[in-house]
Amino acid sequence: MSVVADHTAQPQPQQMAPAATSSATATGPVSVGGDGASGSLENVKVWCSRCQVASHMTKVCTVQHYYCICDKHNHSTWWCQVLKQPKPVIAMMGSGHANTLFYSLPDSLFRDNLAQGPSTTALIFVTGEGTISVVEVQDQIVRLCPTQKKWTWEAVPNGDKAFKISIPSQEDIDHINGMEFMVRISKVMLSISTWRMDHIDPAFELQQVWVHVTGVPLELRHFLGMWGVGSLIGQTLDIDMFNLSCRAKIRILVGMIDTSAFLDDSGEYSSFASNLVVKLKGYEFRYELEPHDCVP
Repeated sequence: MSVVADHTAQPQPQQMAPAATSSATATGPVSVGGDGASGSLENVKVWCSRCQVASHMTKVCTVQHYYCICDKHNHSTWWCQVLKQPKPVIAMMGSGHANTLFYSLPDSLFRDNLAQGPSTTALIFVTGEGTISVVEVQDQIVRLCPTQKKWTWEAVPNGDKAFKISIPSQEDIDHINGMEFMVRISKVMLSISTWRMDHIDPAFELQQVWVHVTGVPLELRHFLGMWGVGSLIGQTLDIDMFNLSCRAKIRILVGMIDTSAFLDDSGEYSSFASNLVVKLKGYEFRYELEPHDCVP
């Protein structure tokens, strides 16, 4: 008995092509594929990690971002490492005596690059009987800086009779600084000067003094241990390790807000004691101001 194969029951390759395309199709909120005839994906999920939107991909993103927290442009706010770092808190210094107590922030928070430098902001005072609008002020400044055509001018009211406006360059601000002229249409006089932020002077400065400390156990007579001992009366600045190793004398440089703690009732310089607990044991440290004739 012979068997004849039935080739008509086998599916044709042309009939399987649509099924293969359908099985490979991915789902997503945005369609970025072609027409389906070329075999490309019709629906592909796209996401921009910078903008947090599903309208385009990160590698083709052209949106300019600025993050004021870290003053950078190259990452999103939710990726900012400044936000993820431990937040600074104040530290209490000199708590061993009522006259030496003060509060301090870490020195690393003080950014010298943020100090007042050359300013490119102009302050415009308005005098006269009339009034002038923000747009009119901008137009007057534009006439003084005609070469800066692409600059975005924006005057901001600074009180009732003054405006602040950002100038493109230091050369332009130097050119218009000190100008004074009349705007006849508005019946006002404009006076231009360089605007600067108010400088904040320190209210006080710590006094740097060397002190000798007694009553410190041997277990604390190392660099970090004595650094903590000095913080009991002020901010520790330096440790005389050479004096410690040669003479077994503890000599610490501290910044103090007030050295009157060393004065006795008669007004003479003396010493004072402060208690400290280490590993459940209390110690009395005595601090003495180093004499002027002391030779380390």
